[in-house]
Amino acid sequence: MDQEIFWKIVITFLAGNLSVLSPCILPILPGFIAYFSGLSLDQAKVSRRKTILASLFFSLGFILVFMLFGIITSGLSQFLLINQILLLTFTLEIILRYTNYKYHGIRA
Repeated sequence: MDQEIFWKIVITFLAGNLSVLSPCILPILPGFIAYFSGLSLDQAKVSRRKTILASLFFSLGFILVFMLFGIITSGLSQFLLINQILLLTFTLEIILRYTNYKYHGIRA
């Protein structure tokens, strides 16, 4: 693996972990733990396995959704980049036809 990519991944990972410690997230954590496990905070301390499993699946769900968003966005941007001239021509054609119909009464 390229050294630069490795350090970018490490820095991103550390920044994500650091963001959990921000003052706006810390008060929400007990509620998240209770939601994940379906237990109160006191019961969640007893049933750690269920809490950890629920948290893991919740995190994997988020990861999957954002990965899919990234893949779809990347594919769409590649499509638009490859077909840039065709899309520009098509858009220009629509604009010219609309302005001719609207303002000059020209019929196709």
